[in-house]
Amino acid sequence: MLVGDAYSGIYLERMASMLERNLNVPYRLHCITDSPRTMPKGVTEIDGRGWSDVRRAGMKPTTMKLRLFDPKSLPFKDFLYLDLTLVIQKNLQSLLEFCDSRPENLIIVRDWNYDGYNSCVMRVRHSPELESIYRAFADGKTFDQRNLGDQDFIHNWIQEQNLESEVGFFEPDHVASYRNLQHLNWTDPKSAEAAIGRATIVKFYGRVKMHDVLNPLTNFSKIRMRYLRTGGKDARFWVKELRSLWR
Repeated sequence: MLVGDAYSGIYLERMASMLERNLNVPYRLHCITDSPRTMPKGVTEIDGRGWSDVRRAGMKPTTMKLRLFDPKSLPFKDFLYLDLTLVIQKNLQSLLEFCDSRPENLIIVRDWNYDGYNSCVMRVRHSPELESIYRAFADGKTFDQRNLGDQDFIHNWIQEQNLESEVGFFEPDHVASYRNLQHLNWTDPKSAEAAIGRATIVKFYGRVKMHDVLNPLTNFSKIRMRYLRTGGKDARFWVKELRSLWR
């Protein structure tokens, strides 16, 4: 999903490249946009300009993800959703097999920091129960949310409606958090290196994204200066690997 102006087209280009390297089965890659864009070869654009029912004042544009649960909005019934702010470092076959083995209609990441969901990777199988998430938001349902985006809304609705049986979770080594492991690296570099090495997908969230880590100027201003007390070790964490993988 490439909406707004937060990320350039290079994020989509590199996602397409990583998928090509890490999928050995036939697949189709679709990108949802809210303005005309040039798509990389093999990527199909889905026009999300009319998705105003999942935009709400004061909330993040990630609420557009809630349309993923509407079967009328997408040309498929079963799919894997990926944020663009991900690095795929291993073949996805085992992750896909895990999804196929699970009976739940939504497989999602358990958030690393609090009791909730992180929607950076989702396997969605359309069902009336999941469609109700989209319908509730479009009909004006609100919650007192910690994170004013899609994932806390999903979690709150699932809890309120007792739909926990619809939801399963990826295993910890399927999707790891770069930020959390970067912080672990300050005190336990060996454990951080081992954990990120086991991950199939590495998620970048917060203010620091892949291009920031690889850019010497932004790396210095956003990472080294912020965490000066660590001696700058965090700024070097996983940089070599990222440069090789995110291309």
